[in-house]
Amino acid sequence: MDWSAVQRRWGVRFPADYIDFLHTYGKGVFARYLLILSPEGDGPIDSMAEETENARGSEPLRTDHDVIAWGVDSSGDILCWLVSGEEPDQWPVVVWGRHSSPHWATYECGMVEFLRATISGEFSECPLSGLDLWNTVPVSYLGDREDKRLRSLGLDPWTGEPDPYAGMTFG
Repeated sequence: MDWSAVQRRWGVRFPADYIDFLHTYGKGVFARYLLILSPEGDGPIDSMAEETENARGSEPLRTDHDVIAWGVDSSGDILCWLVSGEEPDQWPVVVWGRHSSPHWATYECGMVEFLRATISGEFSECPLSGLDLWNTVPVSYLGDREDKRLRSLGLDPWTGEPDPYAGMTFG
């Protein structure tokens, strides 16, 4: 990914832990539940821009700062950074919880620390609407590169078993 071009397009630098995560694992899905977004999303389902607009259009966050979405889960939660200054590594995670009241919750950590604390159950309660990642060590992560590789072999990427629908097109 050309991070210079991405950061020019978005008008911000992205946190180092996020850049390192995408470089190492790629965009993908934790436990068929939490999608990690990429600023170069290739479709409306995994579009960081679209989810950022969804977060910005939801119940207002009571702050003057902007948000940028980095994840979305199958419960309808949107995971964001609170863009609160020039230093992206200091941006806290904010979660718009579809089933929470109030809808916004702030976590004073970066993306990777947020994921680690959620997966290991270290927060006082689950920060997401669903429990799919809560205290679930170990947890599976399927990156897009591995997903494509397994599908090209005719395998279901989650089970490793032959995919009876491999190679078929619908539509």
